[in-house]
Amino acid sequence: MTSPAEGPPLRLLALDGGGIRGLSELLVLKEVMHQLMGVLSGLALVYSEQGQWKEAEALQMMVMEKRKRLLGDDHPHTLTSMGNLALTYWNLGQREEAEELEVMMEKRQQLSDDDYDC
Repeated sequence: MTSPAEGPPLRLLALDGGGIRGLSELLVLKEVMHQLMGVLSGLALVYSEQGQWKEAEALQMMVMEKRKRLLGDDHPHTLTSMGNLALTYWNLGQREEAEELEVMMEKRQQLSDDDYDC
């Protein structure tokens, strides 16, 4: 079940008949997107190291939003993206935004940890 924040469910129309080929193409596309998010996250890190905080913020925001949509809110990569953006907000002097992200991260991490308790 999806929450309203995630948007409508993804609906696919396979004009080639779908099946295994369609599924494998989707899996490849998902992996490409995952790799692209890693590259963009790395570029944001370079911007951060150079003190180009606004450029880093823009990329980190994009990576975080895409990872939320692709992986879910409580996935470790999504949480890492949120942490990176929070750190950038601190460096930009945007304390409220940083604290808001950190609180969200803590809640999601706690929920994620609770899922694995037996």
